[in-house]
Amino acid sequence: MDRQDFYTKLQGFLHDQYRQRHPDKETRPIADTANLFDSGYVDSFGMVNLILFIEGTLGVEVPIESYQPETFFSMKAIYETFCPAAA
Repeated sequence: MDRQDFYTKLQGFLHDQYRQRHPDKETRPIADTANLFDSGYVDSFGMVNLILFIEGTLGVEVPIESYQPETFFSMKAIYETFCPAAA
């Protein structure tokens, strides 16, 4: 999967998750280096859904014990970690 396709799918997922938690707030485009936690798109509970999204979308297993939290801070970090051949 190329970078832009992944970003588009991930951003759609993140916007859906955000709207479920904050139905009264609008979503905005997410920069590829934006911190997903600081910007409110992912929280500790949302990590499970994010990992399931990555596994389902990319067809990879995410062995959570092998990664630092920074691995999931941005769309760029996620892509470069789990799509190394395309990065």
